[in-house]
Amino acid sequence: MQPEDMDNVVVEDGIFLKDLIRAIKNKDQVRAQALLRSLGSGKYRYSASSPDITNIDSKINPIGYRVSANIVDPAFLGTKGSLPVSDVNFASTRTGYAQPSPKGLGSSKAQVTPLKRAALMYALGDAISEWPEKTAYEITPSDDRRARLYRMKTKGAFAPVPGKTDIVGIRRKQDVFQPRVEKGRFGKQVQFNPESLKQDLVNMAAGRGLAAATRQLLPAKARMAAEAGLMIDDFLRSVTGKGLSDVYREASDRFTESDGYYAVP
Repeated sequence: MQPEDMDNVVVEDGIFLKDLIRAIKNKDQVRAQALLRSLGSGKYRYSASSPDITNIDSKINPIGYRVSANIVDPAFLGTKGSLPVSDVNFASTRTGYAQPSPKGLGSSKAQVTPLKRAALMYALGDAISEWPEKTAYEITPSDDRRARLYRMKTKGAFAPVPGKTDIVGIRRKQDVFQPRVEKGRFGKQVQFNPESLKQDLVNMAAGRGLAAATRQLLPAKARMAAEAGLMIDDFLRSVTGKGLSDVYREASDRFTESDGYYAVP
């Protein structure tokens, strides 16, 4: 069953939404564990170096994204200063830099699910961690949404400047970044460790936070029904020791045994 089919679903074949969410959660945990193993082993990563440029490229087919980072010698760019210049970017393997719609482009595979987003953040964190400890950086977001994503996920280390196309700054230590702000001045130093971007996928692989993430896959009406069902189920279980699925199963058994005459005790 696809998430878009769930708007009017409360029970199907005796499975309540809580059981459905649990099944999706377990499936996503297995996927998260597989992605964590693959990304952690460098399965999708390819590096190429020359005297002037180092390129780190990861084409992550299971989530449909490619993450790239470059580290360039300043002499090659003809820029002032002695620090290398680093960048990072990502693109969909299906749509390039175009932003997929919330419901995807023609199939569920195009949807940016919480699990795909967590794996993408892991790969971005991995790529930024490959930068030299001291480096200038110059990042060109493809649109305003991506610029906001960079700012939010890096705690402001990659902060867009109004009216400017590029995000620029200096990485002064492994976890200390200083972005440039208006008029090219340096802003405040920001404490940000790129490894922190990996944490969402690590949590999902451990089963933490998956219930909430799974509910976000449901359409609004189904999500409200799921939330209500979970509250009722928890209340019933705390009072009677039986949840909604237990009550439904017992009623179904009684209905079958009585040749369909009654289902409620």
